[in-house]
Amino acid sequence: LSAGFSSVENFILQASVRQRNFRGKGQELRASVSYSRFSQSIELGFTEPYLFDRNIAVGADIFRRDTNSFNFVNNNRETTFEQLTTGFQIRAGVPITEYLSASLRYGLSHDDVTLEPSLFFQDSNGDGIRGNSPGDQCDPLGASLIYDDRDNRIRPTRGQSVVGSVDFAGLGGSVKYLRGRLNASKHWRVLGDFIFTASAEGGYIHPLEDRGSAADGIDDVRLTDRFFLGEPQIRGFDIRGVGPRVVRSSTIPGLDTN
Repeated sequence: LSAGFSSVENFILQASVRQRNFRGKGQELRASVSYSRFSQSIELGFTEPYLFDRNIAVGADIFRRDTNSFNFVNNNRETTFEQLTTGFQIRAGVPITEYLSASLRYGLSHDDVTLEPSLFFQDSNGDGIRGNSPGDQCDPLGASLIYDDRDNRIRPTRGQSVVGSVDFAGLGGSVKYLRGRLNASKHWRVLGDFIFTASAEGGYIHPLEDRGSAADGIDDVRLTDRFFLGEPQIRGFDIRGVGPRVVRSSTIPGLDTN
């Protein structure tokens, strides 16, 4: 059980329970709950570390997350959209060498997104800029390759970690895309207990369907699938404050361009 305070989310409460030797077989069972003013979540997970007495880990997770995305105009907090996601994921991982491992995963989630009318719609009929459809179902199938030779995964003092992943959505859900990500970090002990860390991340998503025309204000990539940066990764910017912007254009009939 933990509690904290954030200048962004105000008070944050978290509770989690983990059993690392479930049924005396080394299996891991965990449950967690998180609550703040602008986000709530509950997750349950199970991991079998040695499938068929081999060094293959398999697991499953179910979750429900309620997130309120927002930005600040002057000192006023303004909601941009609300997202409620319910779903599950199954996963498997296997070591290749001492420092190299690979993993596979498949998930299915149901997204309900509520957009702020004043930001995404041009009139009371709901016409305007849209990025998600109510009740989207996303079923990504993904694979990751991980290299990690850090001396400690929680508080590393030396070493590096590189994770490359690819996800394909479109086996049966209403969302279709191909997405790649790369995350890397390196740690050096500079002087005494002073540790210098450098990290970088990048990603690209390519839509595999035509969701509508730009003239109708519809993007082929859902709002919630796009890449954004901002607070807390980059200080001085709003949450999701670095990334693509909706450009209000006269090509959308009746949309005010001023």
